[in-house]
Amino acid sequence: MQKNMPDIKKIEKTAIKAAVSAGDILKKYYGSCLEIEVKDEMSPLVTVADKQSELKMREIISADFPDHIIVGEEFGSDIPLAEICETGKISWALDPIDGTTAFTAGMPTFVVLIGVWCGDKPLLGLIYQPISNEMWLASGDKPTTYNGKPCENAKSATNPLVIATTSPNYLSDNSQNWWNKLNSMAKTALFGGDGFLYGSLASGNISLVLEEGLKWHDVAALIPVVENAGATIRDHSGNRLKPYQESYTVLATRDDELLAEALALK
Repeated sequence: MQKNMPDIKKIEKTAIKAAVSAGDILKKYYGSCLEIEVKDEMSPLVTVADKQSELKMREIISADFPDHIIVGEEFGSDIPLAEICETGKISWALDPIDGTTAFTAGMPTFVVLIGVWCGDKPLLGLIYQPISNEMWLASGDKPTTYNGKPCENAKSATNPLVIATTSPNYLSDNSQNWWNKLNSMAKTALFGGDGFLYGSLASGNISLVLEEGLKWHDVAALIPVVENAGATIRDHSGNRLKPYQESYTVLATRDDELLAEALALK
C-alpha cells in the first residue's frame, strides 16, 4: 500500500462492525415503548436508542482509528464541519437512526448510516437496516453491493417510474409543487423510508428520490452508495453535493436522463 493512503479494507471492516453493533442495540429497543425527546429541527425525535447506538459506533471507530474525526447526529464533532477539510484527516459521519420516527412507530424502514470521507473524496458509504438485515455498501471505487452482491446497476432498471420522498411535510412550498409535477409523470409515489430509499434506488427498485433539509450525517453515506451504483445524486439545482455543508437539498435519480427530465419540471 502506498504511504499515507487510507486502508480501505480496514475502514470497511470497522464500518461493518460498527453498523452491526449499533443495529444490535436498535433491535433490543425496537418495538418497545421508549421515552422520546423532541428536538427543534427537521428531524425532531431522539431516543435512548439513538444515543446508545451512536456511542457504540464511536467506541468501535475510535479504537481502530483514534486519529480520525467523527461527526455524529447526536453528539456532533469537536471540529466544525467547515474546518474538517483543512485538517487533512479522514472523517466519519454517523447517523445512528436515520428515521427515528419510523423506528419509534415500529416500522422497519429506519437505517444506520455511515459515511467515511477524506477531504472531498468519499471512501465508504454504508446503509444498514438491522431488522431485515439489509446492507448496501460502497467501498472505495468498487460498485455498490447489496448484502455482499453487486447491486443491479440502477441505470439498467426497467421498472415503471417510481418516485419517493420521506414526507411531503418536509418539503418547502416550491418543492411540494415540484413534487406534484414529478408525481404527474410517475407511475406511483412512495412516502416514508428515509435513507432506505437510497438503497432501494441503488438496487434499481426506485427511480427518483426528492428531499430537503438534510444534514451532512444524512447524506455522507448516501452519495457513494448511489454513485457507485451508477445512479445520480444532486441538489435541487442539479449540482453535485459538496461535503461538510450545514444543510442539503437532494434529488437522486436512476440516471442523468431522468435527472434532466426532473429538473425541467421544476
